[in-house]
Amino acid sequence: MSFPKAKLQRFNEVQGCTPSPADYNVSLKNHAGLATIPKSERFTDLRSPASSDHSFVSNGHAPSFKTPNPPRKQKVGAPNSNRKTKPVDLFAITDDAEALKEKIVECNNKDLFIQELTEHVEELKQDLNDLQSVISKLTKRNSSLELNVEKLSDDHSKTLTELTKKRELEVVLVKKKALEVSGKVDEVKNKFVALKEESVEELSNLLKCIGVLQNLLDLLRKNTQMIIAEQTEELILKNKQIYEFEKSISQLKALHLQEIQTLESDMLKTVSNMHNIIDNEKENGEKRVNEVTNAKEQEIGTLKEKFDKERLKLIEDYEMKIQQMKENFKEATILTEIQTREKCETIESSWKAKVEEVQLEADAILKECQAIAEYNIIQSEIEKNKVSYELTEEKKKVEELRAENLEMKSSCAVAETKRKEIETQLSNVIIELNTIREELGKEITECKENVRAATKDKNLYELTVQKTHKTVEALKRRLMKSDQDVEQLKAELEATEESKLEVEGKCNQLMHELEIVTDLCDIIEEQNKMTVDLAEQKVLQLKEELCNKIDDFKSKSKAEIKLKEDELNKVKKDLSEARELLHDQNILNCKAQEWISLSQDEIKQCEVLEKKLLASEDSRHNLLKENSKLKTVIELMQASENDLLKQISDLKNCEPEPVPLPGTDDDLKEKYGKLLEQLESVEKDNAQLRMQVAEQNALIGPFRDNLKSYEMEYNILMNEKEHAEKEAHEMGLKYVEILGHQNLKQKIKHLVDLKKKNAILTEEKQKLEVKLRNQARTIENLKSQVSTPKKSSKKDKENLDHSSGRIESPGPLRDRN
Repeated sequence: MSFPKAKLQRFNEVQGCTPSPADYNVSLKNHAGLATIPKSERFTDLRSPASSDHSFVSNGHAPSFKTPNPPRKQKVGAPNSNRKTKPVDLFAITDDAEALKEKIVECNNKDLFIQELTEHVEELKQDLNDLQSVISKLTKRNSSLELNVEKLSDDHSKTLTELTKKRELEVVLVKKKALEVSGKVDEVKNKFVALKEESVEELSNLLKCIGVLQNLLDLLRKNTQMIIAEQTEELILKNKQIYEFEKSISQLKALHLQEIQTLESDMLKTVSNMHNIIDNEKENGEKRVNEVTNAKEQEIGTLKEKFDKERLKLIEDYEMKIQQMKENFKEATILTEIQTREKCETIESSWKAKVEEVQLEADAILKECQAIAEYNIIQSEIEKNKVSYELTEEKKKVEELRAENLEMKSSCAVAETKRKEIETQLSNVIIELNTIREELGKEITECKENVRAATKDKNLYELTVQKTHKTVEALKRRLMKSDQDVEQLKAELEATEESKLEVEGKCNQLMHELEIVTDLCDIIEEQNKMTVDLAEQKVLQLKEELCNKIDDFKSKSKAEIKLKEDELNKVKKDLSEARELLHDQNILNCKAQEWISLSQDEIKQCEVLEKKLLASEDSRHNLLKENSKLKTVIELMQASENDLLKQISDLKNCEPEPVPLPGTDDDLKEKYGKLLEQLESVEKDNAQLRMQVAEQNALIGPFRDNLKSYEMEYNILMNEKEHAEKEAHEMGLKYVEILGHQNLKQKIKHLVDLKKKNAILTEEKQKLEVKLRNQARTIENLKSQVSTPKKSSKKDKENLDHSSGRIESPGPLRDRN
């Protein structure tokens, strides 16, 4: 095949379309896009170097090379044999050495550049391998994390089941203990109610006895008050009578003194007149005396005789009257004494009978009270011993309950510590997940940076490939004119095309792998985020559920502990109330004994007072007798004084010359002195009686105060009793409200409610278990999805028409690769 002579084109003449390799200084800032060669230029046939300045790419088949256009013929005389045998001179003679040197330098530079490209491709392969190893490590780590999460969830479910079982067992034990404690409390309550009823009966009996004693005391008090009132009235009347009598005596004394003074004055006047008359008439009378003496002596003798007779008569009459008065007085005194004795005897007999009856009743009541008190004391001591024994047993039970309560508290504390440990483990797991998330984020950022660096290197590689295309095209243009160079160029072009195709395929594979890796990274990031979020949500849900369950268990345990503490406190209160009631009962028994002793003392004092009253009545009767005697004596004295006054007036009227009566004044003075002595004695007796009355009032005063204080204490005790009964009734109502199952129907209702609550709790538990199973399934599905990610089955549409066969043509580029 003959080729026409082509136009020679020297290297010096060719404008540098490709700079020297030393001038390659690609700016890294301007990032080129992806190297996508258009299909129209890639799969077109090779053009002639004159018609096309663009690069050509083989489609995998044998390269079809078109001959260039035949150039014009230069000289006619030139032989054709030389053209056929001799090759066309590519270089001028002068420029051979320089051209060869430049070509050698270019070839060396190209070899170096190709080596750099191969090294860069190997580095990219290593980076891809590193990325694949990192992805495998991440998948392994993700699988290990999922296994850890599964283990944690299994441990968590196991711990939850164990805790629920333990709590259920503890709740069952606590319920059993609560039922036992409630039974014991019911027994204690029944015993307490029985003791309370017995104590109330005993208190009612004691109060009845006390009421009877108080009624008796009130009767005695009323009787004594009546007697004292009567005596006080009688004393007041006597005092009034004595005061009137004293007034009358003082008036009589005054009148008597006035009369005596008038009599004395009259006597003195008469005496003075008589002396004057006698003195005046002595002289006249001496004469007449001698005359009249004889006559007068006779008359005086007759008058003396008459006077003696009359005096004797008067004395006899007065003596008879006095004797009659004495007899009458004696008879009256005897009658009054007999009447008073009869009255006193009747009163004494009636009072003695009453006192004996009261004493008999009091003795019987005292005996009954003593017997009842002794029986109550014995029963109270027996019950006290029983209650003390029961109290010791209940103290032991309370101590056992306290120990159980402490055990419950310790178990609660252990559960709280376990909960805290679980919370710490959950927090540690969350922290580990966050750290793993941060590490994955860092690794993903590193992978992204590596991908960015790979894209940068790819862009640089594309630029270098483009520049190699340009250099190859320039070389093709230069070497197209020679046959050998054309063959070499063909081979080199084929090799370069093959290498180009390989590099493009590798680039496409790398891009596809990069896309897959980026998609996988995005999917892994999303899946990691989803898994982390789901794990966090599940952990938070589990934490909330655990916290809620623990709070529920805490609240239930606290409520049960509070109920038990309240029940224990109520039992303690009941025991303390029982103790207080026993103590109050003992105090009441002691007070009853004291009251009985006081009533006995008061009865004795009343007997003493009755004796004193009887003695005072006797003395009063004696005083009345003496007073009546004095009255009679005073009346007699008044009568005698009146008689004497009458006699004096008669004598004055009868006799012109008064004759003094011998012995009348002395008798009167003696009688008057006696009367004064009697008055003084009567006043002394009255003062003594007043002193006795004051002493009796002083003796009765503290008894009155004691009675008032007893009444006050009785009212206070009755108020306390009513208050205690109200409190006991309220406590009983509260116990009924709290326990709520006194009757069988209430017990059945309570059991039905408990069964309903238990069924509701079991349903909730089953629902929670179903939720946990569903969550475990979702976790397993997510783990399976994370462990086996879907690979994208995308194929490069650009390489669909390329055949995998390669033409193993020798060439420098092929050998280099």
